[in-house]
Amino acid sequence: MRGLSLPAINKHIGVLEGAGLIKRHKKGRTTFLTLDPAPLTLLKHWAEQFHTYWGTGEGTFENYDSHLSDTTANTRGSGRKKGPP
Repeated sequence: MRGLSLPAINKHIGVLEGAGLIKRHKKGRTTFLTLDPAPLTLLKHWAEQFHTYWGTGEGTFENYDSHLSDTTANTRGSGRKKGPP
C-alpha cells in the first residue's frame, strides 16, 4: 500500500477494533481481521429512521424542510419542538 506506513495502518486498525467493527484473530505469525456485522446492523437500524428525508439532491432538502415545517406547526403553543421520528 503506497502512502501509508505500517504504524499508520495499525493505528487505523486499532481504531476500528476499538469501535468493535473488526475482530483480530492470530494464528501463528499471521493476523486475520474480520468484520463484525452486529454494530453495522445497529447503525443500519438507527439510520433507517431518517429514510423519509432521503432522496436525491434537492428532494432530500425539500422532504426535510417539509417535515420541519409540519413539526413546527404541530408543536406551536407547547413550547417544544419535536426532533426526527
